[in-house]
This record gives sequence, structure tokens and C-alpha cells, in this order.
Amino acid sequence: MIHRANPLRHAVTLLLALTIGLLVACATPQTFNDKVAATSASITAVTAAATSLATSGRITKAQATDVLAASKAASDALTTAQKMQAQGVTGAEAQLALATSILTSVRAFLTSQGASL
Repeated sequence: MIHRANPLRHAVTLLLALTIGLLVACATPQTFNDKVAATSASITAVTAAATSLATSGRITKAQATDVLAASKAASDALTTAQKMQAQGVTGAEAQLALATSILTSVRAFLTSQGASL
């Protein structure tokens, strides 16, 4: 059976990713919790954009897999940052910065491939 892409579904996914990206870009997070929320929203937007671009053929499945792996790494760094912050361990901000750095690179790639992030 041949799977055909649903253009409406892709449009909605891209719109969702764009909306999340705009919300993240419009507000500069100040507190640790604000930064966590913005990073989490960015992970969601990156994942949605990668899925949409792969489904529409604008990036390869291998590229999408790499993006999703990077998103997972960012998510893991974010989780570690939250745990460190909750335990009062030094370095939570550095872990959060690592997650943000990963996402910055991924967003640059996705944008170069036509995503609106």
C-alpha cells in the first residue's frame, strides 16, 4: 500500500510549529523556569517541523532522524537541568545552555530547509 501525504495535515503541523516558534521568539525568558518553558516549546516546534519537512520530502528521512536525535539530546539536557535546579546543584544553567545550543543549531538547519521557526 502506498502512503500518500495529507497536505492539510502538513499545513497544520507547519502552522503549529510556526506559532510555537513565534511565541518563543517574541518573549525573552528571564527566569530559569521561563527558559525551561521556552526550551521545551522549541523542542516541540523543532520536532514538528522536522516531521513535516520529512513527510513533504524537503529533508531526507536520515536528516529527520538526525534532527530527532538532536532534539532528544536537547530534551535530555533540559531534564538534567531541571533535576539539577530542583536539587540545588551547580551547573543547571550550563545544562540549560547546552539544550539551547543544540536547538539553535537544529533550528538553523531546519530554517535553511524551508521551515518557519
